[in-house]
Amino acid sequence: MPLMRGIPAMAAAGCLAVLALPMVTAQRTFTMPWWHPRLQNIAVNEIPGPSTHSPVDSLLTGVLNTLMNDDDEDHDQFDGPRGLIRRPDNIDNDHPNLDRIFIPAPPPANMAVSVGHYHPDVTASYRAGVPISNTHPNMMQLLARSLPSTHPNVDNQLRNPAANPLPWWHPPLAMFVSRRPIVRFTTSVSSFHENVDTAMAARRPISATHPSVHALFASVLSNNHPNLDQILRNPATNPLPSWHPPIENYIARRTAVQFSTPIGAYHPDADASFAAGTPISNAHPSVQILFASVLSPTHPNLDTILRDPVNNPFPAGHPPMSRYLNRRAPVNFQVSVSSFHDNVTTAFANNQPISSTHPSVQTLMASVLSPSHPNVDQILRNPAANPLPSWHPPLDGFTTARQAVQFTTRIGAYHPDPDASFAAGTAISNSHPSVHNLFAAVLSPTHP
Repeated sequence: MPLMRGIPAMAAAGCLAVLALPMVTAQRTFTMPWWHPRLQNIAVNEIPGPSTHSPVDSLLTGVLNTLMNDDDEDHDQFDGPRGLIRRPDNIDNDHPNLDRIFIPAPPPANMAVSVGHYHPDVTASYRAGVPISNTHPNMMQLLARSLPSTHPNVDNQLRNPAANPLPWWHPPLAMFVSRRPIVRFTTSVSSFHENVDTAMAARRPISATHPSVHALFASVLSNNHPNLDQILRNPATNPLPSWHPPIENYIARRTAVQFSTPIGAYHPDADASFAAGTPISNAHPSVQILFASVLSPTHPNLDTILRDPVNNPFPAGHPPMSRYLNRRAPVNFQVSVSSFHDNVTTAFANNQPISSTHPSVQTLMASVLSPSHPNVDQILRNPAANPLPSWHPPLDGFTTARQAVQFTTRIGAYHPDPDASFAAGTAISNSHPSVHNLFAAVLSPTHP
């Protein structure tokens, strides 16, 4: 009676290179590949092996005689169309248990591929005929250390599972997957940030100036995760798989910003100017600094945006800028000037500077100027280099001319002509009466 009649089970697994039998040990056991199915079950149930099975007889030459109780009896052959692999015969009851003789090697260490906690059940997906996407990482490379050299291409099989059903003895695919724990991570966004899932579903890409999402999520992304920026900048060709968790799960919206900065009553409409592509001037106070206390670290530089609105359009859903502006009441203020004072608006338009002895206009108007207003004296002393913006109110609107002075002081008939003397540079003597005192009643407080 053949002692090893059930050994066809070794080959019945359908693997292309089933046995790599080593030497016989003292316990008369043999090591099979870790993925080979158990032989006792196959032998008892007479499960035939595939026609593509590797030869077994040559591997077992001299081995069977060691295991035989009766040296006079030859063991049946395994190979060939009539061998025990293709045409198994029922194993005898007194036959040794094959699983005690042919023992699978332990699986390779760390053979499982790390996947996200949300990754679909690979075994269920394969059985359902659900293919992996074209952008799925290369599984043949990831599993190279645990696959036999003759294994079919894993990627081809996973992309067409319906045409490549797994044989019954194949190890569960879940054995090759190590599921990572749930990601506990959110990134802070503004209260008005659009719903990312809605935008993705609508195939609306993020702007070129959007902060790098891949960099923000780098600490929790797997090494083989596709680049997030490439996905979000081209959602039409990078749809999320059905099993992917909502992106909003990783978003934490900040509370609405309760902030405003004061601006002049005559400041142009910020939203209308931006929509028209009108940049702020180089002399404009830094808006980035004004809003620094409420801007997120990833917010683009406001000055860069406002100086080039054409190339920095606001994303959809951005609140109007006017929400953060507090327009002051019109300035109801005028400086008294003499009746013969130049028209300030005309003089400025003609690039006519004020003299170095002119009273400080910055000081005169300090009570109504905003802290961010440029220095008025510097502007008036160099109007050519400091043109007023088109929306600035006329300068003469802040001056009121006094009435012409109706005043004379009597001088002697022999007194020299004051205009001619002054034009000639002739100074009055130190003993001359104080002219300032004589005219004190009609001089303005700012008159030299």
